[in-house]
Amino acid sequence: MILVMAQPRRSWLLGLVVGVVAVAGLAVWLSRPEVPGPRAESTDSSREGWQRLSYDDIRVDVPQSWAFQKSDDCLADVEHWGPPTAATCGERAGVTFQDSSLYDPGAEPGTVVSVQVAGVQSWSGYVIVGGVVVSVTGEDRAIVTEVLESADAPGFQPIG
Repeated sequence: MILVMAQPRRSWLLGLVVGVVAVAGLAVWLSRPEVPGPRAESTDSSREGWQRLSYDDIRVDVPQSWAFQKSDDCLADVEHWGPPTAATCGERAGVTFQDSSLYDPGAEPGTVVSVQVAGVQSWSGYVIVGGVVVSVTGEDRAIVTEVLESADAPGFQPIG
């Protein structure tokens, strides 16, 4: 008789444990942070083969082939647009937008410097527009320079 009573109690306890685990799993799934999409909007540029990104009040022209790339697995929360690539965070060509208060520059704004990115000779530079760092990296120095020179916002005075 004791065996008959013990079996339903175990089933009830197992059901309770499974229910608690299911509810906890659902709570974790519902509380996960939403991965944001692009904050910048892309529109046609007046230049053929280029597109204009508008990030808040900041405008910058980039090659037409550049697209938004998710940075949800990166340490820094930056918006990145660049050529299609499988490269990981910090090793991608393109343009990023980030808060200037969190930026630690290695050179003066507007300076294009030689860098190694994933073992490839590249160029990098940045400007600060309206409290936002517009940083550009790529293998073609002329494109990096053009993107930096196109960055503007109402009232922005470029360096140089």
